Amino acid sequence: MVREIRSPSELNEYLSNNRIVLIAITKRGSSIENYVKRLMEKFEERAGHVISFAFAYVDDIANALDSKSITHAEKKVLIRLYVDGEIELEQYDLFEQLSLDLEVLRRSVKNILRKHSIKTLF
Repeated sequence: MVREIRSPSELNEYLSNNRIVLIAITKRGSSIENYVKRLMEKFEERAGHVISFAFAYVDDIANALDSKSITHAEKKVLIRLYVDGEIELEQYDLFEQLSLDLEVLRRSVKNILRKHSIKTLF
């Protein structure tokens, strides 16, 4: 289940409790909000055994983000992959084609995890 993060402290706790986290951050009420949630749910179906998935609204966790990240999240979406609490990947946009976005995320995440010697089957 994709976890909704509602505060910077909840984000920090989630990152410290999960080795690998993929989080999507977007603006509340944006035209892409539902698509981003569906994208995360679909990716979780493939990789939920390896990765912890989360979703957050930028206004809920703005205190945990720098100004550049806030701008990207408010504009459309910011997707981050954390490994051991460190940001390993940032993606700022989507194609808005589910199969294409899933493939881009899958390949990007898989490459990062391979560099950390983490085996994946998705």
